[in-house]
Amino acid sequence: MAAAATSYSVAAGESLLSDWTALFGSLFLRLRDGYTITADPDDTACGCKVASAPYKGDFYDDVVADTGDKLKVPPEEAKSPATKWTAKPKTMLKALR
Repeated sequence: MAAAATSYSVAAGESLLSDWTALFGSLFLRLRDGYTITADPDDTACGCKVASAPYKGDFYDDVVADTGDKLKVPPEEAKSPATKWTAKPKTMLKALR
């Protein structure tokens, strides 16, 4: 009796794990990082179409409220053009440090 229960439990567990793994893979490929990815055979690069819905204004307000000044860009960087990111790689590495 115990062997039959064990055998059934193992088979049911493996089946459930397989189903959940397939579901995760499907959801991960289709919905990631706020984007919805669908098949598009006309796209020669990836064979997919990527779309996203804009975040609601409340989302941005929540991010600001939750992080405070942690993500705030210093005034001197906010005024400067983004040319430091088009510089040579060594300069870019120094800027990132």
